[in-house]
Amino acid sequence: SPARKVKVVDTPTMKVQVGKVFRTRHDAVQMLEKVKLLNLPESGCVAFVECPPLMPRNGAQSAMQSGYGFGVWVGLLTALGIEIYPVYPSVWKRASGLNG
Repeated sequence: SPARKVKVVDTPTMKVQVGKVFRTRHDAVQMLEKVKLLNLPESGCVAFVECPPLMPRNGAQSAMQSGYGFGVWVGLLTALGIEIYPVYPSVWKRASGLNG
């Protein structure tokens, strides 16, 4: 069987001024650049995208940003023909031997 490679990619972010404060936002342009730099084959790629859990105590803005980032990754990867598998943080961390 062909060799399989695993690559973990952090989501690029940028600071954006909202009113008088700066907030961290997902950088969709840099997200695309990160995927391009992977030089993926044209077919046979899959992506496990972290599905943000709902955490009401963190506030609506946090939930919206997490959902936005998830949606950008799913849209970007789907447009590139990459098969998507949403996965919760607890699942991938446990499978990787990480705690927390």
